[in-house]
Amino acid sequence: DLSTAEDGGDPFVFKLNPAGSALIYSTYFGGSAGGNAHSIALDLSGNAYVAGVTYSTGFPTVDPIQANFGNGQSNSNESDAFIIKLSSSGSAYVYSTYLGGGLDGAYGIAVDPSGNAYVTGITSSPDFPTVNPLQSTYKGTGPNSPNAFVAKIQSALPPAVSLSGTSLIFAGLPINTKSVEQSVTLTNTGSGPLTLTSTVVSGDFALATTGTSCPYGGGTVAANAECTVDVTFTPTGLGSRAGNVTIGDNAPGGPQSI
Repeated sequence: DLSTAEDGGDPFVFKLNPAGSALIYSTYFGGSAGGNAHSIALDLSGNAYVAGVTYSTGFPTVDPIQANFGNGQSNSNESDAFIIKLSSSGSAYVYSTYLGGGLDGAYGIAVDPSGNAYVTGITSSPDFPTVNPLQSTYKGTGPNSPNAFVAKIQSALPPAVSLSGTSLIFAGLPINTKSVEQSVTLTNTGSGPLTLTSTVVSGDFALATTGTSCPYGGGTVAANAECTVDVTFTPTGLGSRAGNVTIGDNAPGGPQSI
């Protein structure tokens, strides 16, 4: 019964090893007003997708489609559907979101090979969020005659790296003389955040820091954002001097090299 709040209970998820002899992970998730998990699915990477009902304004959200309970309402008799995606290790939310208006719950979830989630449930909310709907208006008359809903949550595409160039050429300089910096622009052309894990430079070259420099020691570059890899040259000997900048990241095909 969506109109009846739980007595402060939390949903939980656990994963057993194949023999059933040990927990790989086990976790609570929820808020202070309680809720239920009703359905679970897995993708090809072992990430777990869970759908259910929450009565809590403090349900944990990460990168949510809907950040607020009940579209900002807080009546204790109301509920929202929730959808979470747990990492394969159970150590982090990939995303966690409310979905609903005044009185809603999710009761089924499935995942396709691309990681898109398909959620179904019931709603008694005239303000249930709709996108490209077959039916755009609520036709129920309240909690005793709810409408069904189905929603597709698109999988976040992975980050992707584009460099404005893969080489830099510096003019000749006297030994131990520092050059003016040169730059390569790094752009995250994907739909997910790009995590830089390290930036290592070799040879007679060094990383410089400007206002647009990438987070060399580790950090994130948002989707469609860019930063610069800024390099200086200080020759320590005669002749041609060569080196590399190696950028570790979470994009397919990494690390990147200049």
